[in-house]
Amino acid sequence: MMRWTIVLIGVIILGLMVPHIFSRGSSEFAYVEPPTGSDIFDFTTYHSYNETVRFLQTISSSYPNITKLVSIGVTFEGRDIWAMKVSDNPGIEEDEPEVFFSGCHHAREWMTTEVCLYTLAFLVDGYSSNSTITDLVDNRQIWFVPVVNPDGRVFDSPGDDPADHSYQPYGWRKNRFDNGDGTFGVDLNRNYDYMWGGVGASRVTDSYTYRGTEPFSENETSAIRDFVGVHDFVFAVNYHSYSQLILYPWGYTFNDTADALVFEQVGRGMSERITNRAGSSYPGYVPQKGSELYYLSGVADDWHYGVHGTFSFCVELYPSLKDFTIQQDPAVSMPYDIFHPRPDKVLPVCQDNLPAALYLMDISDDPYQVLEDRFSVSVGTDRIQMNRSEMRTLNATVTNEGEAERTFDITGGSCPLGFEIGSQPSSLSLVPGESANVAVSIYAGPVAPSGCSDVHIRVTAGEGNMDSSEREYTIRVEVGCRSDVGVGSIDSHADGGTYALGNHTVNSTVRNHGTENISDLDVSMEVLERGPLIYMPVFVDNAESGGNAWSIIDLDGCYSPDTWQLREGEGRSGSSAWWCGSGNAYSANTTQLLVSRPFDLSEVEGANLTFHHRYTTLPLSGFCTVDLYDGRLWTTVASFDGYGPVEFTWYGLNLSEYAGCDDFRFRFRFNSDEKYDTNNGWFIDDILLTVKAYAEVPVHGPEVAQTSGTMQQGECQQLDWNYTFAAAGEYIIRITTLLPTDENRANNVLDINITIVSTLTARKNHGSPDPKPLNVQHHITRSHILRGHCRAL
Repeated sequence: MMRWTIVLIGVIILGLMVPHIFSRGSSEFAYVEPPTGSDIFDFTTYHSYNETVRFLQTISSSYPNITKLVSIGVTFEGRDIWAMKVSDNPGIEEDEPEVFFSGCHHAREWMTTEVCLYTLAFLVDGYSSNSTITDLVDNRQIWFVPVVNPDGRVFDSPGDDPADHSYQPYGWRKNRFDNGDGTFGVDLNRNYDYMWGGVGASRVTDSYTYRGTEPFSENETSAIRDFVGVHDFVFAVNYHSYSQLILYPWGYTFNDTADALVFEQVGRGMSERITNRAGSSYPGYVPQKGSELYYLSGVADDWHYGVHGTFSFCVELYPSLKDFTIQQDPAVSMPYDIFHPRPDKVLPVCQDNLPAALYLMDISDDPYQVLEDRFSVSVGTDRIQMNRSEMRTLNATVTNEGEAERTFDITGGSCPLGFEIGSQPSSLSLVPGESANVAVSIYAGPVAPSGCSDVHIRVTAGEGNMDSSEREYTIRVEVGCRSDVGVGSIDSHADGGTYALGNHTVNSTVRNHGTENISDLDVSMEVLERGPLIYMPVFVDNAESGGNAWSIIDLDGCYSPDTWQLREGEGRSGSSAWWCGSGNAYSANTTQLLVSRPFDLSEVEGANLTFHHRYTTLPLSGFCTVDLYDGRLWTTVASFDGYGPVEFTWYGLNLSEYAGCDDFRFRFRFNSDEKYDTNNGWFIDDILLTVKAYAEVPVHGPEVAQTSGTMQQGECQQLDWNYTFAAAGEYIIRITTLLPTDENRANNVLDINITIVSTLTARKNHGSPDPKPLNVQHHITRSHILRGHCRAL
């Protein structure tokens, strides 16, 4: 225990100053003499990987009541990736804000590990002796992964002397995965599954930014993915070096995030608290978007925020590049360098960055508290049903949660043609803590689209101030159709039921969902035998019929004029092909998406996506990627760049793992970095989505029956048919309403599957489980795949 007392002298002294460094708005605290001693816990030198492990084990054994040490994964070379939790009940996942700090994604960035260890030691040492630290530990769950990349760190140097690392002049960056071609390593901070495979990441294995074969291909990033997935982190800080920057999303595009104001204010708050004990000749850590430094893709910060909604920051530590290039500071000059500063810089760099880390822990209970215009908007419901030419009024409550009196303007946000949004009153002046109710009116005009639409209530605070903030509250509006009939049920038979041979009466109930009266409605009944599994097309686009099946999304805003468009004279099978660009080439700094509509694959056995394409881009500068959506996350499955095929080339993807997904989508993503280019870019044609499903062989019908009299809105009628099943087998009974003017086709068809047996105690199995080529004798249906759900594109 005596060694530990020596170890934390610097931490203890600094702990006495916590109230001063911790207070919001403060950017200074008293100078702390560096501790003496030379054992492995001494912050006047670096820690090797083995010393880091012993450090964590010592803390775990010395502070078992407030720490928990776990291995979250094992590297390619078999080393543990250690994580430590600091909280008052470390063995319990409590309902408390969680904060995550990580270091050493890149092997040569030794200082990042030290900042994690120092912050961790500061917390455990100050617990119970300092009320501020005790309050943090008691009311937060704080996690540290000091070395994300153990193999790379050991390869860069198994020891702790920054003047002696094996990969000169600046050290090893990647992990140590064997790429199988004589090269080693993947850049872990290009291997995360958010916009993976784009600019700022290389497909070349010996590049220092090599992205890997696929997202999360590496043990280290997979371990972080699984670890983060079972937590709910409010903040995540990934320490890197060098540059003295505080970077936040987005890295892959110049566009702002939805929480840009929060990122800016929190980044500014961190910057104000970081000191300069390290002695940089160019003091200060500058907060900015990652893309303002350079374009990045597949990075941890974008993934934390884009997938998990975590406010994530990449803190680039001391030194500034100018300390090396202009000042030629001996602390970062040979035998040291910008990634391996002289050991006497370890303690001051840790001390410089501690206040910013404590600041994030403090505000993790509500990151939005940093905004002057903090407010909330609540509405009693987020979904309503209404008819055309109808107005509905909702009660909304606006609460001023800021620290100053503000005026709030309530207006209609974005909404489809045919809707009008109003409010009474349209403006409110509220003091801090005050709430007021607003009557929000939603009018669906005569041309409002039927089905589901999203309308938005917009509340703006700040009266035009440059720092004003804005919230949009989404209401899902389901508009009834004038003409809408649907099949409600098949009453005589149960889906999945087993029945005997012979005559059957089929009963089905149909309902008028529309506002118009319906008379003499035709309804058909069909019986189909389920055949073998075959592949069938459900989506075909030869780039000739327009873009109605797609959503075209601009992710770079005003930074480029590019867009996805149909390009005449460039087609494969026809005159046109899809192309991303403007004029005759693509632009620099563009990010554009061509997104399919949703497909319901819940009842299929497999699927394939194929297309023909050709591309010519500046190598490692313009990237063509294909992403798939499983109803929750987008995953990059293919990426192309450089001088590709001159002629159109077929490309196919097996989508078997997406069978069962009821909201499958795919998209083509094109993005480029800051390099200007005159190449044509990416052309795509003949896009085909096929699914593996059971063929359906018609055996009876369609037989039409007709309703009697008039059905008013909401009324039902039951219809009957008779059919004699003469052979055992697997059958489908299909009921279809046949109203030519129906505005909602989603409820027009209802299928059930039944089994017919010779007797109810014997069952004959018909149909082969093996898929067969498309056969013209089979009647192929796409109704269960194309039958839509009420969802926004």
